[in-house]
Amino acid sequence: MGSLEPLTLLPRPQRILIIGGGPAGLVTLRNLIQRGEFSHVELVERRDDVGGVWYLNDPTKETMTPHWPSPAYPNLTGNVLPTFLSFSSYPPFPTPPHSPNQPFPTLQETHEYLCTFAAPFVASGEIKLNTEVVRVEELPPVEGGDTGGWKIILRDWGNDKQGEEREEHWDAVVVAVGWYDNPVWPSTPGLDVLRDKGVAKHAKEWRGAKGYEGKKIVIIGNANSSNDIAAHLAPVAHVPIYQSQRREPWFLFKSLPDARIHKIPPVARYEYTPSGHVVAHRAV
Repeated sequence: MGSLEPLTLLPRPQRILIIGGGPAGLVTLRNLIQRGEFSHVELVERRDDVGGVWYLNDPTKETMTPHWPSPAYPNLTGNVLPTFLSFSSYPPFPTPPHSPNQPFPTLQETHEYLCTFAAPFVASGEIKLNTEVVRVEELPPVEGGDTGGWKIILRDWGNDKQGEEREEHWDAVVVAVGWYDNPVWPSTPGLDVLRDKGVAKHAKEWRGAKGYEGKKIVIIGNANSSNDIAAHLAPVAHVPIYQSQRREPWFLFKSLPDARIHKIPPVARYEYTPSGHVVAHRAV
């Protein structure tokens, strides 16, 4: 096995592209611009505003661009204290004014903080919104041993471009996208039928308790999303609400006890009856 080339001998990139305008992408942009020694750093975000998961856009708004919904939902309140949401060398996260009786900021407050942080970079053109990355390709080394860099294919959805594609070359790429775009479903027998019937919903689609009034519901999972959804449903849905869990929750995912929410063992299979009801069979 050959020896690894010392990092100090590798060519230093000068032009860096960051993909994704969520918290990780934004602070990476700031750090590379203000604390690095690079000739040009730029961030592209496919949606029309920064914030990543914290940007809940209006799905009813007419637009010519594709719709990439956030998994966030109205009335979402975070579970991280403002101290740990604050960026270094930047004004700290303000005390949440919308929730004086508890310390956690709302979705809107978190988004506003990220927008304020990003505003100078948007104004300078170092953040480009409505710019979708569709392909990232590493180029072969050039003569002399230097790396060939990266070829990026982008679609421009701004200023009536209607997805016009262009090609750019960068020395290095930082991928700062999240993992919430692709819902993961369990392979429980019968679940595919429920999905086809429209009676099984993923947490990514959750937009609040409206429409669930009086319904009997089973929630699969016992981490942050499932706990939030159960708490929101408890005042309006048929009680008890059943929350299926394979194991005791991690100590950081604890939720307040609620007599309206019953914890049950894992679901082994689902059955959709001719009358249109769902039967969840517990594991033995």
